[in-house]
Amino acid sequence: MRYPRVSTILAPYADFSMVSPEVLELASFRGTEVHKCCAAYALDLFAPAPEERAGYFSSFRQWFDLYVIEVLAVEVELIHPAWRYAGHADLIARVTGFAPGCPVVAVVDMKTPVTASMTWKCQIAAYVEAARKNYGATIGGALQLDKDGKLPKMSWVTDQNQAFAAFTGALSAYNYIKGGGK
Repeated sequence: MRYPRVSTILAPYADFSMVSPEVLELASFRGTEVHKCCAAYALDLFAPAPEERAGYFSSFRQWFDLYVIEVLAVEVELIHPAWRYAGHADLIARVTGFAPGCPVVAVVDMKTPVTASMTWKCQIAAYVEAARKNYGATIGGALQLDKDGKLPKMSWVTDQNQAFAAFTGALSAYNYIKGGGK
């Protein structure tokens, strides 16, 4: 059975109407390129970053080398059988840096936009819940990569329960509307 994707469920709440289609297309292409390079690095594979993406890649490598203890999954499809949704996690890893001296299993979602979106918290909370059983994930965060290669900003979802409740509200609305009110 195909479950709805987290991004599809949250799409009505991500307003890109003020952004031209060309800019959105370029941002999508940039994100795809950066994700490929970062995934290869996390898997200990060689994948040179295109010159115009080198800063984002350098930003990721700095964070990864400082905080990742063990990679558990990269670019993995997640399914939550009870809530019946699917999503795609960029990285699931045992990391430091959340609580001193206390590694956690985290879902890390790489982001290239400078400005955060409220839907990110709901998205990541959904991924954490889907990764809890198979990976032992307890927290998630948005890793905002820096285009100039500086250490990225990690925004942990510290209100996991509230963010997941917001996501399940959107999921319920999606299921009701797509199911014809059944």
